[in-house]
Amino acid sequence: MEPSAMYTVLKRLQHSADTIVLDDVDCVFDQVYFTKACQVIWASPQPFQNVACRLGAFYTICAHFSNIQKVW
Repeated sequence: MEPSAMYTVLKRLQHSADTIVLDDVDCVFDQVYFTKACQVIWASPQPFQNVACRLGAFYTICAHFSNIQKVW
């Protein structure tokens, strides 16, 4: 996914949140989209002050199990 496409997604999420009068936007992505969203937000943090990106639970659990496997 291009960074400009992720920028558009984040701006649309902000617009939707503004429409229903939410102060903050929580976005849950899979691992690939999470990294792109973080790159876009870190590149221009000012317009995305109210956006919080989160990694989906499935990928968090997979990373945890991967770490356990490396220990054993």
